[in-house]
Amino acid sequence: MGACVATGDEVLRREGLGDECRWRNVGVMLGFVAAYRLLGYTVLRARCTLALRPRPSRPTRGLMSTGSSPSSTSSS
Repeated sequence: MGACVATGDEVLRREGLGDECRWRNVGVMLGFVAAYRLLGYTVLRARCTLALRPRPSRPTRGLMSTGSSPSSTSSS
């Protein structure tokens, strides 16, 4: 078996990801978290608004759409 010839720090520095980029990367990560939280809140708010909105009544086929039947009317 072979042995590692480079440490993780060496590989990161070779790729240009040293300590100087850390805070920028943290800022980008926090930006993504905030954006996804805002997107999730917006979608949830829209779904709740649509769920609470009263639906228009549709006439049904073959049934009276007024909701009253001849047996439910009372005559005195």
